[in-house]
Amino acid sequence: MPITFTYDIEAAEDRSDDRARINLSFRRFGWESLGGSSWRFPKLARQALSTEDWMNHVIPALMVFKAIVISQKLNVQSYSLDGSVHSGVRTDNDIIGSKIAASHEVELFDPNVKEARSAKLSESRLRTLLENMEKFDASK
Repeated sequence: MPITFTYDIEAAEDRSDDRARINLSFRRFGWESLGGSSWRFPKLARQALSTEDWMNHVIPALMVFKAIVISQKLNVQSYSLDGSVHSGVRTDNDIIGSKIAASHEVELFDPNVKEARSAKLSESRLRTLLENMEKFDASK
């Protein structure tokens, strides 16, 4: 079942670099643009997936969105996250779903945009963010 995420940012037309970074992060995590600020996971062409990959593609994309909103002080006027979903992994007999992957193992996708636009959020910057999230030590 697909997941859709839509949002509205105040004065978004004045924040084109921030919008580009948000768009690139969703694209790199394999989301499909539905136009404007509406996104779908998985892409329609990948609908054959048995489960949504929440741990490796859904949650990280939403965390990057949140990180950009907070760090750039963007005013999100509204958002909606919708889906009738199931996600998980079973490895006992038949492997179903995707195991939680380390940042260097998460499959990122070509955002399929012009190189100049792609540079606003490179794959290496996105991987660095994922690596930094992994450094969190809850024992301290």
